[in-house]
Amino acid sequence: MPHIYRVYCPSCGITGNRAVIDQPERVHHIRDVLRMKPKGTLLIFDEAGKEYDCMIESCGSNSIVLTVTGRNERFDSGSLLAVACALPKKAAMDDIVDSLTQLGVDRIIPMITERTVVRPDKASLARKFQRWQKISLSSSQQCGRTRLPLLENVCSLPDVLSMTSGYGTKLIPTLEGRRRHVGEFAGLARDPGKLVFLIGPEGDFSPCEVEEAVRCGFIPVSLGRLTLRVDTAAVAVSALFHLCADNFR
Repeated sequence: MPHIYRVYCPSCGITGNRAVIDQPERVHHIRDVLRMKPKGTLLIFDEAGKEYDCMIESCGSNSIVLTVTGRNERFDSGSLLAVACALPKKAAMDDIVDSLTQLGVDRIIPMITERTVVRPDKASLARKFQRWQKISLSSSQQCGRTRLPLLENVCSLPDVLSMTSGYGTKLIPTLEGRRRHVGEFAGLARDPGKLVFLIGPEGDFSPCEVEEAVRCGFIPVSLGRLTLRVDTAAVAVSALFHLCADNFR
């Protein structure tokens, strides 16, 4: 059976049984990289999580025109997982966005804390954010998820605490003080609700930051006896809840 490629198409490009992809990068990818031709088949999905079986009508230089031949219903766990992650050193945030997208995280919040070493200027942040958006879109197409994660702009810890005030369960992995093991909360993955993790930088959150998070309803947790890097910690908590949610479908 031939492989069916998945491509993102915003809902504004889908009308009835016709869809048009006119974003230059995606047109180039479909026509010149995948070498798709008229009568070829594609799966497209939009930002609302809807997925469509399509047949290509035409491959122009500026657009790909598709006929919608079917609509698919996809599983939605009902739970919402957000991960706010301090910017790590080097380019590791690229890998974090890629991995968290593949693991079904619904909201990714890059964050600057007291001990964050990487502090890009506004121009650099704008370039990074555009790159992260492309990485997230590519990962969504590859892994089969139908909803794109919400990727927030880089913000401060106080901003994150305000943004996540409505979440039902709020966890902050930290290396010091009284903590509960993160495994105690794994069962939450099978229940509808909103769960958020704060992942600190190299050197952990400061004691004042942990205290402020606790005042805002966050529960300090341990990720085990080993000290994990930022990117490893973000992936570890996301993988735990992703696998637990899948186990209870």
